[in-house]
Amino acid sequence: MKKNSLFIFILSFLFLFSTSLWAQEEEVSSEETSEDSTSYESSNASEFEDDEDYAEAYQRYQEQKTSSDLIASERIRNWSDAVTIGLKAGLGSPTFLGDQGNGWSFGLAVNLGAIMKIRITDYFALTPELTASYRNLSREINENDAYTVETSLSNIVIEIPILLRFALDNTEGLYAFTGPEIGLVVYNNSSAEVTFETSSSPTTEELDPIESSSVEIGFVLGVGYQVNRWLGLDLRAFYSFTNYSNETLSTDDYKNINTLFFQFSASYFF
Repeated sequence: MKKNSLFIFILSFLFLFSTSLWAQEEEVSSEETSEDSTSYESSNASEFEDDEDYAEAYQRYQEQKTSSDLIASERIRNWSDAVTIGLKAGLGSPTFLGDQGNGWSFGLAVNLGAIMKIRITDYFALTPELTASYRNLSREINENDAYTVETSLSNIVIEIPILLRFALDNTEGLYAFTGPEIGLVVYNNSSAEVTFETSSSPTTEELDPIESSSVEIGFVLGVGYQVNRWLGLDLRAFYSFTNYSNETLSTDDYKNINTLFFQFSASYFF
């Protein structure tokens, strides 16, 4: 056991010693390189007119330095042009279509979130978004003058569209976009008031008719205008392929409804 410990100690000492020597050599080498670089930095071509070798070395150094600086600045510029992020806000008007979509009026919606633009080519870009949308809708149906049903619905949906954008110019001008969108329903509240018309005074009942499904999946289609490098405006339509209501928990009059949503929004890129 002692022999093994001694052997390990010797190996460790040799490793540390060799590492120390390597570090000293690297330090000396970097100092020499730094001195050469500093001497070149503070020099100019006229100092080497009488020494052809030094003049050629200085010329090569200047070319390499210029090339390195250009590459670094080009990488930064290309990254900033290719990927931009920003904020977006919008106003919209949602409604429901489908088998039980009759009677729903266009409501009001507001949203706020973030947007990213990833340039693929000079004409195409990928623009994923992440926004929170508050929607409020209402419905009124009169059944043969016997009773009236007034329904209201409010919800909050986290919208995640992944859009492909086509533009004539990457920085300004008209563009069109389309792509899928996933909506996560994080809040849902509904109420209905039924008024029965009788010969005496009308009577009412309050219900809780609509239980939402947790996910909406649909498609977005729109057009926009990039005013300048920073500001963009767009008009879009969203239609959900999936049923908004939970068919198991919702009442019969609200089981088959699909979201249709028109929206105007503005985005600001940093």
